[in-house]
Amino acid sequence: MKVTYSLPTANEDGTALLPDDIKQIDVLMEGADGFAVVASDVTPQDGMVEVDISLAPGTHRFALRTVNRWGKVSKLSEIATKVVEAPTPKAPFGVALG
Repeated sequence: MKVTYSLPTANEDGTALLPDDIKQIDVLMEGADGFAVVASDVTPQDGMVEVDISLAPGTHRFALRTVNRWGKVSKLSEIATKVVEAPTPKAPFGVALG
């Protein structure tokens, strides 16, 4: 699954956040107990990250967060939704009447 994003350019207090200050991007998925990290230490590259995750049919909600080189964690990003459709079964075959 590809996730695209824009890196923040400021800290919560309004000071500049330089690209070198960003240590990692975490990808979180919503579950029964809230959001949990499904991919960590994701290196930010060109505003996109690929996450290897299998999704069951249904609606899934994701968010990102930034971790800086001092270990401070940002608030969650806005929520992105991914809908995975259930596969359609093939029709029965070999039908015969007796």
